[in-house]
Amino acid sequence: LDHLGALLDKSLVQADDSSGHIRYSLLETVRQYGTERLAERGAAELDRTSAAHLEHYMKLVEEAEPQLISHDQAAWLDRLDLEYDNLRAALAHSLAGGDPVSGLRLGSALGRFWSSRGHVVEAAAALTALLALPETSAPTIVSGRALAARAGLLNKLGQFGPAQLCAEEALVIARTAADDRLIVDVLGRLGLILWEYGDPEAALSFAEDALVVARRAGDADVLAGALMARGAALCNSADTGAARADMEEALCILRRSGDHSMVAMALNNLGDLTLATGEAAIARTYLVEGLDIAHEIGDQRGLLYCTVNLALAEYLDGDAHSAEKLFDEALILARRLADPVNVAYAILGCALTTTRAGDARRAARLHGAAGTAFGQVSCEAWVARLRDADLAKLRAMLGDDAFESSYDEGRAMHYEEAVSLALRGRAR
Repeated sequence: LDHLGALLDKSLVQADDSSGHIRYSLLETVRQYGTERLAERGAAELDRTSAAHLEHYMKLVEEAEPQLISHDQAAWLDRLDLEYDNLRAALAHSLAGGDPVSGLRLGSALGRFWSSRGHVVEAAAALTALLALPETSAPTIVSGRALAARAGLLNKLGQFGPAQLCAEEALVIARTAADDRLIVDVLGRLGLILWEYGDPEAALSFAEDALVVARRAGDADVLAGALMARGAALCNSADTGAARADMEEALCILRRSGDHSMVAMALNNLGDLTLATGEAAIARTYLVEGLDIAHEIGDQRGLLYCTVNLALAEYLDGDAHSAEKLFDEALILARRLADPVNVAYAILGCALTTTRAGDARRAARLHGAAGTAFGQVSCEAWVARLRDADLAKLRAMLGDDAFESSYDEGRAMHYEEAVSLALRGRAR
């Protein structure tokens, strides 16, 4: 403590208590100087220190992992946020050849954190690089978990083909090892990937398989995940009652376990389903609660999903001002999180509100831009019906030639042009 106090007095170390706990750090110039002096002692000494750093953060992350699905979730997410630069440094050391297998363990255990706090692009890049190393090529449970995590990250980035291949490779490993928890996780991910890809029958098949294994495993959290996957797969089917039953059962389990981010997601999914069945008032109740929870724990992904669906609920309820504001917020957040699917939904929402505002040409251009943004992704059936009705209205307002010209202009727009058009004169 005397040495630490002396370093503080000389401003070589800084103290920060803004998090509620005193944390000590080095100025960047001092850190670089110290690293150079350490390197002068030889590569072995530098590697030993980096390995000790990696081991320390491995222990922290593996302690955190089960807490990230518990009632203490928010506190642990915040703690990992504080350590994020250290976690990056640990991953960088493992990627540089220090210990790639530990890097995979670290990256996989951070899955919930990566997603919740909006680090999906960086996380996908790190796991992709680690999985490409020769030292991690063996089909082990460690690589299987990393492949599953990477599949989920790629799915969020709209890279459905690579995500599917990654999940299928993970499934082979999981089944070979007879690891039920990993099997359910991967089957659920495959179901969600194929649901996004527009193959509901295949999605439902994987989700059904996941539920069978989950019930056999007897783990409540695993069962909740499988129920969520099957509920989502059933959303576009005629059996909306079964979809709601699955989601409500999952929600009850998740409330008991304290997994707040998944509670928010379950509420979002129920909101989406009740919007599809025309129950906008009930949907709004689910979505407002989900949004409040996501705000409370800082869950960026939950914020995005609930905001998109709440904007649709406000649009259906006739509140054009609230819908417009929420679609703008969703678009800004989706762009920041590099989520192409929700960028497409948000641009489509901006088109709908623009039609209602009476700007037909701009609305037609936004519809064209949304069509390009969706690409290979299937728009949900109930949202597609809203879109098609709005397109018919615009065609009647503009006439065939003017409508086609404006729509094609929108389709030809680059990504940033489309976002700029959607937000023109509004939030940036």
